[in-house]
Amino acid sequence: MDEQRRSRARIEYLAEVTIRSALKGAVVGTVRDIGQESMYAYVEPFFEPEEEVAATINLYGRGSRLSIQATALVIRVDQDGLALRFSCPLEWWPVFSFFSAYQLDRAALSMAG
Repeated sequence: MDEQRRSRARIEYLAEVTIRSALKGAVVGTVRDIGQESMYAYVEPFFEPEEEVAATINLYGRGSRLSIQATALVIRVDQDGLALRFSCPLEWWPVFSFFSAYQLDRAALSMAG
């Protein structure tokens, strides 16, 4: 896939994510970017490529939280985190473009106040 098509297909977005593996447990991190087919998360990279995981993405509003759960496959691991490919295209992907103002940094402030 060429780089221009890939960049159009994803949105930079800060959100909390929990990634779970049946074998290794769970780790909490931050989504860096997300698309309909995949996402990159800043997490401790202790999962392996080709490992099946479950991802729970939490989006915080001013007084609420939306949790999106999806199964995925680890497709890349690097020193900062990992890339996941969703098992099915993420049906909730439009939420990230419609509600881009509710990113983690802003929502954390509103939930604390």
